[in-house]
Formats: sequence, structure tokens, C-alpha cells
Amino acid sequence: MASTGDDDAAPVAGEAASDGLVRSTLIVGGATFGTIIINLVRTKIFALLLGPAGIGLLTTLTALLTTAGWIASLGTGTSGVRELAAAKDEYAARRARFGLWTLTWLLAVAGAAGLWLLRAPLSEEVLASLVPPATVGWIGLGVAATVLVGTQQAVLQGSRRVGDLARARLWGALAGAVAGVGLVWSLGARGVVPALVAAPVLAAVTALFFRNPAGSVAPPPAAPWAEWRALIALGATVTVAAAASGAAQLLVRSAVLHRFGDEAAGLFGAVWSISATNLGLLLSAMAADYLPRMSATGADHRAARALFNDQLRIALALGAPVLLLISAGAPLALHLLYTEAFTPAAQLLRWQAAADALKLATVGLTMLLLARGDTTRYLLSDLLIHACFASLAWALLPYLGLEAAGVAGFLSYAIGLLVLLLMAGRSHRVGPSRANAAEFSALLLSMLALITVAGQAGASAAAGAGALLTAVFAWRGLRALGRMDPRLVPAPLRRFAAR
Repeated sequence: MASTGDDDAAPVAGEAASDGLVRSTLIVGGATFGTIIINLVRTKIFALLLGPAGIGLLTTLTALLTTAGWIASLGTGTSGVRELAAAKDEYAARRARFGLWTLTWLLAVAGAAGLWLLRAPLSEEVLASLVPPATVGWIGLGVAATVLVGTQQAVLQGSRRVGDLARARLWGALAGAVAGVGLVWSLGARGVVPALVAAPVLAAVTALFFRNPAGSVAPPPAAPWAEWRALIALGATVTVAAAASGAAQLLVRSAVLHRFGDEAAGLFGAVWSISATNLGLLLSAMAADYLPRMSATGADHRAARALFNDQLRIALALGAPVLLLISAGAPLALHLLYTEAFTPAAQLLRWQAAADALKLATVGLTMLLLARGDTTRYLLSDLLIHACFASLAWALLPYLGLEAAGVAGFLSYAIGLLVLLLMAGRSHRVGPSRANAAEFSALLLSMLALITVAGQAGASAAAGAGALLTAVFAWRGLRALGRMDPRLVPAPLRRFAAR
């Protein structure tokens, strides 16, 4: 990984940024840990009740709902955060909230109607006619709720109310999990679509309890056309990128489903769920306060560079041990989270964990481009990643089988990271410090080494090597957090981390 060679850039800004950034990360991270536990329990019950074929259907429907939700929202969940964070006073924030909410309701209704109109082709082409068109149409209700949830969380995040954001996510996940398990338990496979729709609907209802009593959304004197233009200008770019991501996922899932059957699609869906639902939540927690802070840096390259490196240091400290542990215990993780029938996907999970390691850096760089309003480079880099993923997966599936999806994911994010580093370095003078570049490179080499050991010497050897690497990176992560603020390390571990 290329380095800026400026480890100590903007020390004062970096210290101020890291103090608030780490604290907000830990606040959201605590609630995120609870959300991950809820998702793990829900997934385990679903796996026991539905089996690989049912999980394949559930994850494919989830990808459809997620993609449709992003398209319907026009990216207002992201652009809303930026507009609120950039508001200079309460009047500007009030206008931003009003513009965001009026646009959101229109988009939610349009999204639900659009999915209902497309229910027949979606049932036939995407879902291989496994779900009747009328049932697919009801997912439109979930699409509308997804748009509303995105705006609710954008208001909390843009206002830096990270505590309320964390609690809204936690209670929403709990309500959705309880309802979903109850529906699948009582209805079996017929309860999959109702369970899927219930999750965003209940998340939207739960978020209502965290509205800001002091933040009015009453209409300002002028109509919100200017706010709509600002939201859509950035949001449209995010939407295209999100649609490309969802389309790539659906293409690969469809290819696996048609080539290898619904059980293979279930294995692929299970691995992707571990990444997107659980590790994705970890990345989301670490980024909860990052986008508003980066948006506030304006054109200050030194502050942006310091903030990016603080974010990357935190991501490596918290994320590296988790990724290594998952790679080391891939068969056990699949057995515990699902059932023994999912363990053949262990090597695919290792490749996906390696791709997630690349995301620790790419997430910070893409958010930098968004915060700076550099939508062209953001869109090009995102389209490149997902185009590479879909094309590589389609090309490699006949030769590598299901593992091709993991290899394609890793290669696509590696290409994307190189391009993002060039873009951010040349246009915004932001890049990783030498220390972060070295730590990140060591993590990637470790992830690839575990994949090789597992393939050549077996799962037991990979588990032993992975346990050692996990311990080493956990210790280094504690040391890194301790240097940023010793209070962030639990008292019994401070002496150990200081060595």
C-alpha cells in the first residue's frame, strides 16, 4: 500500500479528531456488538428452520430488497448526512431536514409502486420463479420502509447524535429479529417474505422514538427545491454506485443459482451474510461519525489526512483480529452460525474475509471522496469494483466453482483500492501513513497465508496459525488504541498493551 510518508501530519487536528472519533466509534460499536449478536441468533434459527436452500432464497430476497431500497432512496441517506453536517446554523439545518423529509416520502411511495409494477419480471428472472409475483410485490412495502429508515438514521448521524443512532439500530434489529423468527417459526418457508418486510418496517417504527425534540422539521419560509437539488445531485451518484453493487450481487447469485442449484446459492448467501450483515455492521459503526467529521474538514488537506489515518488505525485495531479469527475458524464459524451443512463454504469465507480486509481502507477513501463532493471519482471507483467482481466471478465460476466468488471479490477490491489510493493522493493529498501502510500490508499477507495453509495443509493447520496471528494483531490493536487514548483500553489490559 502506498504511503504518504507523513506520519505526523497535522498533529493537533489529528489528536482532536482521534479523541472524538474513537469515542464515537466505541459508542456505536457497543450497540453494534449487540446488533451482531442479535443477527447471529436470528441467522442460526433461520438456518435450522430453513436449511441451505431456504437461506439461499432469504439472502437473494434480501439482496433484492437492499438494492431496490438504495435505488428508491436516490442516496438521500448519504447525501442527507453530508447536508446536515455542513449546515452552518439551526436555520440551515432546519431547511435541510425539511427538504430531506419531503423528498423521502415521495421516494418511499415511488419505490413501493415501482417494485409492485416489476414484480412479474423480478420473480421470473431474478428469483427463478421460486417466489410468486404477488408475493414479490409485497416486498415493495419493505422498500418504502427502507427509504424511511435511511432518512431517520441520516438525521441522527448528520446531527452527530451517535448514541441515539446506535440505540435506534440496536432496538430496530431486535424488533425485526423477534418478528422474523416468529413468522418463519410459525409459517415455515411461507414466512420468509413477511419476515424480510417486517425488519425495515419495525426499524422505522423504532426510530420514531429517537426523534430530536429540539430539531424542528416544520417548513421554512421557502420551498425545498434547492435542498432537493443538493440532495439528489450527490445522492444520484451514491444511488448509481449502490445499484451497481446490488446488481453485481444479484448477477453472481443468479449465476450460482442457475449453475449449481439452490443449495450452492444458500452457501454463497450464508458467507455473504456473515460479511455484509456482521462485518458490515462493524465497518458501519467505525464510520458512523467519520463522514460528518470529514465533511466538516472542508478543503483542509492536513486535517483530512489526519482524520483518514485515525480512521484507518481504528479500523485495523478493531477489525484485523476479527477478520483473522473468522478466517482461522471458518468451518467452526459456519457450523455455529448455521449448521454443519454449510461447512463446505469455509474456503469461500476465507476469501471473503480477505476481501473485507481490503474494505477497511476502501471505506475511508470512498467516504473522503463523498465528503469532498468528488462524485465523479467516487462513482468511477465504485463502478470499477463491482464490474470487476461480476465479470471475474462469471469467468471463474466454471473453473473454481463456488470459491470463484470469493476470489473475484478479493481481486476486485484490490484493484479498487489501488485506484482509490491514486485518486485520493493526487486530487486530495490524502493517503495512509507509513505505519498504517505497513500494518495493513501485514494483515493482507496474513489473510492470504491462511488461505494457502488451509488449502495445502488443511483446516486444523489454518486454525493453529490463525489463532497465533489473531493474538498478535489483537495485541498490536490494543497498543494502537492505548497510544491514542489509554482510557480506551480496559484497565486490566493496559499494562499488557503497553509492552
